[in-house]
Amino acid sequence: MTEFQSYALDIGATLIHGKGVHFKVWAPYAGEVSVHISAPGDITFPLQPCGSGYFEGHFEEGAADLRYRYVL
Repeated sequence: MTEFQSYALDIGATLIHGKGVHFKVWAPYAGEVSVHISAPGDITFPLQPCGSGYFEGHFEEGAADLRYRYVL
């Protein structure tokens, strides 16, 4: 019988109800990473390096209907 382990990764876009969206992405070869919000509005904000190739940031105005893309 094979045992499976479950791993919870805290990467991607995580909605924090009433407090916005937290972004975390692994881009070890990128010099900088930002998130471009295309709806609502048109905003680009940089993510901060947080070690081991990860970048993260928090968008307080974010909601469940947020349209975004990462810019490397």
